[in-house]
Amino acid sequence: MYASEIRPTAGTSRLFRPAEVAEMLGVSTVTLAKHRAQGTGPAHLVLGPRTIRYREADLEAFLEAGRRSPAHQAA
Repeated sequence: MYASEIRPTAGTSRLFRPAEVAEMLGVSTVTLAKHRAQGTGPAHLVLGPRTIRYREADLEAFLEAGRRSPAHQAA
């Protein structure tokens, strides 16, 4: 099965390409790749030797995990 054959269905998340995720996070694709290699970025799927995708739900979880309430901000 190729990435082009994978389509979200009811109850599944949309899949994003690294370039889309990098733009959402305000980082370069190189920085995003470094985060993948270090295990510090959002969870990702490896669909082939050169095919990486990110689930919408995983991106939301990653962003929520990094969210801080105003009480946690430095004064």
